[in-house]
Amino acid sequence: MELSALPGAILLTILIAFLSLITSKSFVTAINVDNSDKYGHFISYFLLAYAWLYATRPFSKISKTAVVLSTIFYGIILEVLQGTLTTDRSADIFDILANSTGVVLAVLLFKRLDKFSDENKKNCPNK
Repeated sequence: MELSALPGAILLTILIAFLSLITSKSFVTAINVDNSDKYGHFISYFLLAYAWLYATRPFSKISKTAVVLSTIFYGIILEVLQGTLTTDRSADIFDILANSTGVVLAVLLFKRLDKFSDENKKNCPNK
C-alpha cells in the first residue's frame, strides 16, 4: 500500500460524501449546461477510483476488483442516501451511471499507465 497516498484517498472519499449530502442550495451553479452535474459525478468518481487504486498499489487483481466494486457501491449508497436523507436532493440512476463510468475509465487509465511504468522499469535497470 502507498501510505503517502492513503490520506488523500480517505480525504477524497469524505469530501465526496460531504458534497453529495449537503443541501443543493449550498452550491453556486456557474455552469448552465443540461446535466452538467454528470460531469462532476464522472470526474469525482474517476479521481476517487484512481486515488484508491494508487493507494493500494502494488495491487493484485483482488484489490483492483475490490476498489472498483467498493467505489461503485459507495456511489450507489450515496445516491440512495441523497434520496432518503436530504429534502432537496434526489437519487438519480444517471448519476450512478456517470459515477460508474468514471470508475471504469480510471481503472483503464491506471492499468495502462501502470503497464507503461513497468515497461520503463524493465528497460531502465538503474532505476
